[in-house]
Amino acid sequence: MRIENALIRALAVTVVLLLFVSVPAWADKTAATGSVIVYDDIVGMTHSTDYTLTVDSIPITVEAFQDVHIARFAFSGSVDIAITVDDPIIDFNISPHSLSLTGTATANQLTFTLTEPSKLIVTINDGDKLFLFADPPESSPPTLCSPDVINIMDYDVDATGTVNEQAKIQQALNDVAALSNGGVLYFPSGTYKTGTLIVGSNTHIYLESGALIQGSYWESGTYTDKLPLSGGQQTTVSGLLSIIEEAHVTISGRGIIDADGKNHRAASVGGGRLIFAVQSEHIHIEDIMIRDSISWNTHVYHSDHISIENVKVVNSPDNLTTDGIDIDNSRDVMVDRVFVYTGDDSVVIKSGRWYILPRIPNRDVYNVTVQNSVLWSKAAGGMKVGTETEATSMQGIRFENNDIIYADIPLGLFVHDGTTLSDVTVIDTRVEEINPVQFYSHSKRQMFYFQIRKRSENSPAGIIRDIYIENFQSANYGTGNAYFMGFDNTHRVSDITFKDLTIEGIPRTSLIDARINTNAFVDNVVFLVSD
Repeated sequence: MRIENALIRALAVTVVLLLFVSVPAWADKTAATGSVIVYDDIVGMTHSTDYTLTVDSIPITVEAFQDVHIARFAFSGSVDIAITVDDPIIDFNISPHSLSLTGTATANQLTFTLTEPSKLIVTINDGDKLFLFADPPESSPPTLCSPDVINIMDYDVDATGTVNEQAKIQQALNDVAALSNGGVLYFPSGTYKTGTLIVGSNTHIYLESGALIQGSYWESGTYTDKLPLSGGQQTTVSGLLSIIEEAHVTISGRGIIDADGKNHRAASVGGGRLIFAVQSEHIHIEDIMIRDSISWNTHVYHSDHISIENVKVVNSPDNLTTDGIDIDNSRDVMVDRVFVYTGDDSVVIKSGRWYILPRIPNRDVYNVTVQNSVLWSKAAGGMKVGTETEATSMQGIRFENNDIIYADIPLGLFVHDGTTLSDVTVIDTRVEEINPVQFYSHSKRQMFYFQIRKRSENSPAGIIRDIYIENFQSANYGTGNAYFMGFDNTHRVSDITFKDLTIEGIPRTSLIDARINTNAFVDNVVFLVSD
């Protein structure tokens, strides 16, 4: 029996290798046009009954996931999109509006053309949101025939999502990290159930388009709450994928990592991140979808040289702790071309001190960029700094070319723990809608909120200064006026420059015109208009 099983596994590996060596997995599917790459279905996924989709007449699977519907594919050139629903189309919306996509509704079908990779939110007749993740083709992905690539299937794992394979997957990760120059752990299409995984240095996790790493934290024995550090400390939380004091880690591919946060929260079994990087460097996360986190989705803590690119974050919008991407006490960070859908902050830059015990000194935060992204937050910040601001200084923070489809506060700067926040640049921002509904008691529903306060009586007060905002466009003001609030004569909000602020299509050139309220500890707010 063992010989027969070994032969079967060997034949299976041979077939997979032939597929990759001779014919790429997507080639037959795209032979008709040469421009559309069809992704594999996820094992066990729920197919949407609300939407059907074709791209250049090629059917693309639409998944029903929680409160949204998701379609994924890649393409090059120009492709025609056709979305079909049950009822005649009365109205529709395609966001981001900045792409100026002109759709045509005929009976029960919406059509439009894409000429560049995009992350879209489509609504038809006020129905559920349809997310279209239209990627560029992959550039030089790993292949199973490479000597430094290890196939997870070599570890005899279940790929149907039926069996929790935490131990086998962890062993595979350990083996990759032990290679002299590191390597790639390759997940072919399939569903792989697991608990907490520790990712070592020089490890590249690669997921094919039909691969799903499915967290099962809520199952007994699969969740690790605290992780040890070399200095005798320990973390106060962990992640489904935890990167602890490591370097040169990559997580990429067109697959999905899902923490099963909904079931975990229902079981009331602790709470962790989906990806948690601590005191690490040279971490690269690219292309994947990371969804349904328990609390914060991707938390980068006390780490340097981080890049997060073309990632799609899909969280529960109805849970107040589901931040999208948290850059915390970290430096030299690039967040580029991401999509974030969440209930709490979309992208937040902060400096907290609660995630390592005994506590270690906080570091200055600098050189963090968030650009070319699409952000949706039900009840919190689209682009935010704070509220955790334990560092002595936070500077060199840049938000550029971002579309905020929906947020409670599109731009928030909150200094609650005594930092000097300075040199913040915000360029080319488009805001489509500011939350009009009081979802939670702390909902602000305001375009800007810049605030200095003390978290507690013993907390220090901070400073906000040298903020430059250019070409900020918002379709509306929000329900209430914006607020700039300093703390006292020493701890002020100062030197805020707006250039080309446009609200409701009209240039705004004063605090009154922009509906920004200030207190006595705010000065030198300037409005400029291009010639």
